[in-house]
Amino acid sequence: MKKTILVFFIFLAFGTAAGAQKERLNFYINYQGLMAVDDFGGDWSGRYETRHFRLEFTGNVGEHAFYRIRHHLNFVPESARTDNTTGATDFMYVGWRFNESHSVIFGKQGQAWGGFEYDENPLHVYRYCDLVNNMADVFTMGLTYAWRPSVWHELQFQMTNTRGTHHEGFPFTYIVNWNGTMLDGLLYTRWATGLQNVSKGNYSRLVTLGTKLDFGRVQWYVDYYGVRDDVDSHYVVSEDFGRALSNVAYDSFVTKADWQFAPSWNVFFNGSYESTGVSGEDGPGRYRKALGYFAGLEYYPIKGEDMRVFVMYQGKKVDLNAASGLADFTTNRFAAGIMCRIKAF
Repeated sequence: MKKTILVFFIFLAFGTAAGAQKERLNFYINYQGLMAVDDFGGDWSGRYETRHFRLEFTGNVGEHAFYRIRHHLNFVPESARTDNTTGATDFMYVGWRFNESHSVIFGKQGQAWGGFEYDENPLHVYRYCDLVNNMADVFTMGLTYAWRPSVWHELQFQMTNTRGTHHEGFPFTYIVNWNGTMLDGLLYTRWATGLQNVSKGNYSRLVTLGTKLDFGRVQWYVDYYGVRDDVDSHYVVSEDFGRALSNVAYDSFVTKADWQFAPSWNVFFNGSYESTGVSGEDGPGRYRKALGYFAGLEYYPIKGEDMRVFVMYQGKKVDLNAASGLADFTTNRFAAGIMCRIKAF
């Protein structure tokens, strides 16, 4: 796999150097590194950390064909996958654009769930809510048809593997996604619903609703993520109890506001509220409530470039009811670092 990707990169680079169109190859370096001080229940620790280091290649071949590849350099994935890809590769797909309204892509791609936190480049996310952070294998093989009835709206119809590991039956995920722009660019939507076959005879049902307002120098969004799992497939419950339970429900609300109060400066505020439950005879009911909150300051040192120097604080408080037999806990993080998405060529 690694040799195949390397040969492909060399081929593209050589072809570009030999006089191919420049749009055939765009090369990006995605990097985020920081120094963090963490607190888990009063136990403080500090370290330097590389959170993201991804290489990304995109391009167009002729008027209709396009491709995208994005690969981690600081991620050690699991070894066994049925789709013959590595978990360190986010994207590895090709597409065909029939015209401005219709296109298809095939290959390894991101599942088209809604929500602005989910839809954001991972490079720019300081911390996901618990549910999104625990979504497994959202980058997987599949097929997507995109229909743009106007420049303001896009509908995606997607069928992918549920995950890269194997189970009997038909482990597929089916998603319908709407990306909309309304009120002359003031209101945006990232809405989706879908069904996943997570194991033979067991399903996960999801609704993801992201709505954003853009006032120019101020942007604000609210996301809702709702999940109903026959058997826990989002792993928050599995981590809490050390085993997968049935009839699991997740409800997560996320909000974030950004304010560019001066040239080259941005301040942001982020919050989340998540409720998790397990129903049935052995279930503790709505046993887990998590409140997340953080804020930070970003400075863009180079005009026109996606490079940010940042400082931030993150906190989380998790309440677990007595029926669960688990203890409440809190976490805190102070961090400073740099992130950048550099277009090398």
